Amino acid sequence: KNTYLLSGMIICGCCSRKMIIHNAGKDRHGGYYRVYKCPECKTSINYLEAEEVVLGHIEHVASNPDILDVAVHIANNAVEAEAEDAREELRPMYERRDQLKKEYANLMAFARKMGEDGFDMCGEEIKKLNAEITLLEGDISRLQKNIRTIDVKVMKDAVARFINIRKQPKNEQRAQVRQLIKAVTVYPERIDVGYATNASGDSSLSCAAIVASVILSIPHVLKQGRE
Repeated sequence: KNTYLLSGMIICGCCSRKMIIHNAGKDRHGGYYRVYKCPECKTSINYLEAEEVVLGHIEHVASNPDILDVAVHIANNAVEAEAEDAREELRPMYERRDQLKKEYANLMAFARKMGEDGFDMCGEEIKKLNAEITLLEGDISRLQKNIRTIDVKVMKDAVARFINIRKQPKNEQRAQVRQLIKAVTVYPERIDVGYATNASGDSSLSCAAIVASVILSIPHVLKQGRE
């Protein structure tokens, strides 16, 4: 059994049909000579040759400092935009929290001054203020999680996996290929490697934008920012 990196994503450039793995006889070592073959027009390519092109493409993209610089810039801008939206939403919440805490402190001071009768008189209002502050603190805490920065070390470690993709197990290679590549189109004279699309299906994204989206999808690449 073998893991074929491009199964389901390699397309015939002549008729746009998906190409499938096909045994094309035996090689000189007695093993099967496998190709990706179009079931319609019979275009075929050695599966190792096609996969080699794609792996080489990913290595080139991941090791290109210009692409990475732009990708990190795009990713940072996206994270900062998200953080600024959170800050805008948090500002009135901070003001409201400060106001409630001040009211709470004043009410507690008044109740203490009045003694036991004071707490009997203000107890319900104190509970109400305390509950509102607690609820508001929870909302603030949830929004603060959107104020994040990129952990450059985690990002570099993850990008290094793309650079060293040939050293990864086949199933890992397959997963990484699908992060960056949407389709591989085979023509008689060339192989075209198409980038992945975003959630809305926009396939016009630059390679750097695709790498940026991959950076943002890496677990732990985003760390909590400081306010």
